[in-house]
Amino acid sequence: MRRELHLGRDITGVVITSVDDGSAADALGLTRGDVVLAINQQPVGTPQEAAQKLKEAASSPRKSALLLLNRHGVTQYVGLDLGKNEG
Repeated sequence: MRRELHLGRDITGVVITSVDDGSAADALGLTRGDVVLAINQQPVGTPQEAAQKLKEAASSPRKSALLLLNRHGVTQYVGLDLGKNEG
């Protein structure tokens, strides 16, 4: 799977396996195979950890999260607005 996603051995995170149509993740353009490395500058290692951090962000006054993603070997930050939908 690492080879398929162009991930080095030093990359750890949560692989997105599906995105719900109409979700915040869908609106942001997240796709199957993207790897979430961190949420709000806190590393994530399990889907449960990622879900918890997104729930915390959704209940915060800002209702947004900063994701660090790896897509096809390229690492990038993206902002996720959780004000209307938790994704």
